[in-house]
Amino acid sequence: EILQFHVIRTPPGRGNVTVNWKIIGQNLELNFANSTGQLFFHEGSLNKTISVHLLDDNIPEEKEVYQVILYDVRTQGVSPAGAALLDAQGYEAVLTVEASDEPHGVLNFALSSRFVLLQEANTTVKLFINREFGSLVPGMLSRKNQTEGNLAEPDVDFVPVVGFLILEEGETAGAIDITILEGLAAQIIIDVSDGARGVIEWPQRRFEVNETQGSLTLVAQRRTGALGHVSLFVYAQNLEAQLGLDYAFTPMILHFANGERYKNVDIMILDDDIPEGDEAFQLILTNPSPGLELGENIIAFITILANDDGPGVLSFNNSEHFFLREPTAVYVQESVAVLYVVREPAQGLFGTVTVQFIVTEVNSSVESKDLTPSKGYVVLEQGVRFKALHISAILDTEPEMDEHFVCTLFNPTGGARLGAHVQTLITVLQNQAPLGLFSISAVANRATSVNIEEATRTVYLSVSRTNGLDLAVSVEWETVSETAFGMRGMDVMFSMFQSFLDASASGWCFFTLEDSVHGLMLRKLSSTLYRWQGIFVPFKDLSVENPKTCEAFNIGLSPYFVITHEERNEEKSSVNSVYTFTSGFKLFLVFRWNGGSFVWHQTLSVRGVLSMALFTRGGVVFLAISQANARSNSLLLRWSSNEFVNFQEVPISGTTQVEALTSGDDIYLIFAKTIFLGDQNSVNIFVWEAGQSSFRYSQSLDFAAVNKIHSFTPASGIVHILLVGQAVSALYCWNSELNHFSFILEAPSAYDAAFVTVKSLNSSKNLIALAGATHSHIYELAYISSQSDFIPSSGELIFEPGDKEAIIAVNVLDDTVPEEDESFRVQLKNPKGGAEIGINGYVQITILSNDDAYGVVGFAQNSLYKQVEEMDQDSLITLNVERLKGTYGRITVAWEADGSISDIFPTSGVISFSEGQALSTITLTVLADDLPELSEIVIVTLIRIITEGVEDPSKGATIDQKRNKSVITTLPNDSPHGLVGWHAESVFLRVAEPKENVTALRLQIVRDKGLLGDIAIQLDDVPELEEGFTVSITDVRLVNSDVSAGQPGVQRPGLEMVEIMIEENDDPRGMFKFHVTRDAGVITAYEVPPPLNVLQVPVVRLAGSFGAVNVYWKATVDSAGLEDFKPSHGILEFADRQVTAVIEITIIDDDEFEFMEMFNISLIKVAGGGRLGDDVVVTVVIPQNDSPFGVFGFEEKTVSEINQGVGGAFL
Repeated sequence: EILQFHVIRTPPGRGNVTVNWKIIGQNLELNFANSTGQLFFHEGSLNKTISVHLLDDNIPEEKEVYQVILYDVRTQGVSPAGAALLDAQGYEAVLTVEASDEPHGVLNFALSSRFVLLQEANTTVKLFINREFGSLVPGMLSRKNQTEGNLAEPDVDFVPVVGFLILEEGETAGAIDITILEGLAAQIIIDVSDGARGVIEWPQRRFEVNETQGSLTLVAQRRTGALGHVSLFVYAQNLEAQLGLDYAFTPMILHFANGERYKNVDIMILDDDIPEGDEAFQLILTNPSPGLELGENIIAFITILANDDGPGVLSFNNSEHFFLREPTAVYVQESVAVLYVVREPAQGLFGTVTVQFIVTEVNSSVESKDLTPSKGYVVLEQGVRFKALHISAILDTEPEMDEHFVCTLFNPTGGARLGAHVQTLITVLQNQAPLGLFSISAVANRATSVNIEEATRTVYLSVSRTNGLDLAVSVEWETVSETAFGMRGMDVMFSMFQSFLDASASGWCFFTLEDSVHGLMLRKLSSTLYRWQGIFVPFKDLSVENPKTCEAFNIGLSPYFVITHEERNEEKSSVNSVYTFTSGFKLFLVFRWNGGSFVWHQTLSVRGVLSMALFTRGGVVFLAISQANARSNSLLLRWSSNEFVNFQEVPISGTTQVEALTSGDDIYLIFAKTIFLGDQNSVNIFVWEAGQSSFRYSQSLDFAAVNKIHSFTPASGIVHILLVGQAVSALYCWNSELNHFSFILEAPSAYDAAFVTVKSLNSSKNLIALAGATHSHIYELAYISSQSDFIPSSGELIFEPGDKEAIIAVNVLDDTVPEEDESFRVQLKNPKGGAEIGINGYVQITILSNDDAYGVVGFAQNSLYKQVEEMDQDSLITLNVERLKGTYGRITVAWEADGSISDIFPTSGVISFSEGQALSTITLTVLADDLPELSEIVIVTLIRIITEGVEDPSKGATIDQKRNKSVITTLPNDSPHGLVGWHAESVFLRVAEPKENVTALRLQIVRDKGLLGDIAIQLDDVPELEEGFTVSITDVRLVNSDVSAGQPGVQRPGLEMVEIMIEENDDPRGMFKFHVTRDAGVITAYEVPPPLNVLQVPVVRLAGSFGAVNVYWKATVDSAGLEDFKPSHGILEFADRQVTAVIEITIIDDDEFEFMEMFNISLIKVAGGGRLGDDVVVTVVIPQNDSPFGVFGFEEKTVSEINQGVGGAFL
């Protein structure tokens, strides 16, 4: 039968889960086809089923109870906190197998009782009943007499009975009594008595046999009497051993003849390949014939000893080599080895077995002190197939190399034996970095986090090695972009590579020895030899007296040095020494020049040499010489017949330095000249081209005060020239497009320089050492992107035995782009030689917010000054506040108003700028009232600013102190100086003709509303045609007051004038003149395309404007002709009351080139009663036009040319 057990997993079912199951109970292999297994729940799976196959075995069994349990649950893909667990109650299920195959036994009459022949008599006969196969529980047998045929009659021949017989558990036989009645013919058999027929039993109770023995013979022993023929029944009863599977036996009747005392009983022991434990069965003697008695040992217990490795073969589950680390915070999961002790085969799980283990050093019997436990027992209980043995590494403080141990199983008990894999190797990996532990930190404070302001600066970092220092190891380092970026590109920069602080070098020279690049730094007190190990590391101090300059060269594989010594008395000539290295890097003086030690070879026909340069052309050596005589040209000598001979002169004099370089097939000589008054350039370059016979002038470089000239060719293959100067140095490179040397960047000042190319990882670095300053520095020629925040760099540092520290330099760049805090890191990686990287494996460098990244806040230009009017109702005014430069982050700006704040609302507040927002507004309400008021001023000031998330106010947004105030002027309102007009009685007066020459009239003027300030009233008489006139109040001004403060007004309409009738007078028809603004006495007209070429000249009509009037005008030519403008004359018509008119003259646009031209416009007469004023002539100027000096432009607007030379495409 297939039984199913459902296993559920509670949601959500994260990760993959495996769980083992097994059945616990007796005789699992006989009753179940499978008693163990494993379930796998994939991600999201919540249900699985265990199928158990129950076997049918024909063996009498009572009800059996088994346990199905879940165990060893494992989770993958989730954190330990989320791992699957077993339900404390639901991990176990109970399986009950009901009783089967007649477990209580099969009852029948014993053979001796199936047919009994008796003589009729009053007697009782016993009929024996056998209980075969099962005897597991007590049983009860009911009985009754049955007769067949006519042989006997109840109550006549026998006493009929009905009853029952109880058989206790384990009892296999019983008897019932039948009473026979005496009849007429009765046969009476008197059997033997007093044990004369004997007592049958086994000679002993217990027997053991091996499964491979094949058979077992037991002897049934008849003791005491041996009279007569007797018999008894023998049968087998299963215990652990199963009839037909483990042994074979057929129940039988043993017959003993008269006098026979022994009978052999043979049992066949069945051999199989199934691992089994000790298994037992019983052989039982029962149902003796009448007179035969059973002894005490009627049940023989036969045990088939464990076989086929039933207790199991013990070994480790595999031969895996375990690698452990000491249990630090980082490696706590890697500090335990889990070894599984397994007993095989899978069926060999009988009994409880033990095995000892010990952990020793490899090839030694010494017990381990680095692992725990180092010895002990592993116990596997009945049914348990494997046990886990946890071996843990012990944490100590000593740096150690790899240590190797072996865990060995021995001395198994419980019948188990050892298998093949009884040893497992365990290696405790090196710890505490015995070959070196690398870390990196800032030189200044040993910190692993550095905050710096943005600037072109260098950050120095220390890469240190602790613990093991005995071997050569290396570690790589690199800069890694995070929010700050370092990218390669086309921009050339001098990147600080290494600094030698407080080491003022007079010179450098580089050479290669034993496949390593070395550098010799000359100093007055002691010179130092450096070796390239990713940086230049001090290798040996050398004693050289007053070194000044150094040149290195090789003879074969040996390097030689020419060192120039500077005498303490500078007036004496210098002394030169030639050195080489002996074994152990000791300097050996080869030659020393003291005025006569060198063997004379040749005298050159020159008087004083300032500089020399050697070069080779066509296999011939040439020598270029700068002569001490400033008026002499530089010389070029040729090596011929074992001496230098004059070859030719180079047409340049006054040179102090000369350098030779080769580019392709061309030879260049670079000369530095002494600068005299009037000289334009101090560096001249001559070229000797292929196929030519001499040098020719090529170009000049504008550079002053050259100390040294150095040429070099980096990995790019492009020739570079470095001009070293006292104030500044300059770097040039060959420009193949322009066919000359072009300036690329400025370099630090120095006295001397040296160039060297070194290997770094899989590439090369181009390094330049500068000497002469307080500190000596080595720079790298780097090519970066203009968008970089730092110079990307990397390298490999080599630590020789004993080396503890190396200093590296990282360069941060400055720009003008507002930026928030940006960071990058410098990290260590790829340690070699057995060294390790510690927890301080990188330094975080943060470039603090810069260039006003969060902004500079101030009022916009159009809001610095505002004028507003007080309206009849409340009105709004808006002030714009700008956030210039950076717009990072969220900021809050507080403001407040000061001054005449009674007429505005609100008087304080805050505004906010969100991320990226550049403009915000302050809105104020101007309150309306009916009070006469003078002008009032309100000043709105930005008083405080807060940048969210920035603790240091100096790093946040700021307020522009030049634009932190907005001045708001409210203009005078509600007539604060009053409204002026004529009194009602004085508006119209009528008077009689005067009797005398003069009549005086008294007119009253009224001032309403505001009465602030003293005012002056201007009266004017208006020309009239009729016999009358009016007197008007035309203007009212505040006496001794600024106009901006407001003025009194005039009451309108009607109250500003009085009417007096008089004769016509005062030019009632008008006075006419030009109304123009002149610039230097003229007005300007432009010869431009229509309609912008129309000149408008206004004419104004002053005094009276009565009636229609015509004004005649004409244009008079000067340097401009009539072909330059039109019309040349005309008439302006003024209608009644019209006071202005415009003369329009068109400037003719032509294509002729013309300089400045002029003409005049004149008012000549007036028709209709008016007259001309004093301004009736205006001069008009036409500026030069049509480009009289020429027009420059490209002949073709689009030209495309692709050049595939070095550097890409050019337009």
